[in-house]
Amino acid sequence: MTPSYSRGARGEVYRYYVSSAASRLDRVSGRAIEGQLASAFARLLPGLADPLEAIVRVQLAEGELIVSVPTKLARTLKRQLAQGETAAPCPTDSGLHELCLPASFGARHARATIRPAAVSAGRRDPVLIKALRSAHALVEQGRTGAPLITMVPAGRYERRLLRLAFLSPQIQRAILAGRQPAALKLEDLVRNSMPANWEAQQAWIDRLTC
Repeated sequence: MTPSYSRGARGEVYRYYVSSAASRLDRVSGRAIEGQLASAFARLLPGLADPLEAIVRVQLAEGELIVSVPTKLARTLKRQLAQGETAAPCPTDSGLHELCLPASFGARHARATIRPAAVSAGRRDPVLIKALRSAHALVEQGRTGAPLITMVPAGRYERRLLRLAFLSPQIQRAILAGRQPAALKLEDLVRNSMPANWEAQQAWIDRLTC
């Protein structure tokens, strides 16, 4: 997205971020998105004079804002996370962590608005979360930060568990935040053949839980 603005009938300036591609969120209120980020980062990084300067990249995804920050700030961030927020290593850049902030997008007067999303409690599955962390302990990080296998685990269960480290970042974030389908169980993930393509993985999970 690129910054843009328009003027109202009385000369008011309205700032937006405009997408260069066709999207449901083709124009987002600059004041709304910056206001939410400023509020969140004042809490997450209270020691910085301007916490927003720590932001490397912001992505708008379904139900969340994905904010990339330097990995050196991850420990401080994780101590301040609120319910529904997660922070994990960026799968494509070992120097970054991805912070996921629940958000809700809606259209008003042909402009997309953004607001904090209500977080539903009780959906986090400790078994799934523990298995996901165990899977990452079985792999190393390559130069790009993506998971890398250097030694195949000896145990059959560990070899099945390993595949969880190669789930798409979106699916992994959903599990950590408790937004995975309620019917999804660990056995579904380790006993069924998982596609390597990230987009195909989401359709695969939908079939497992339908």
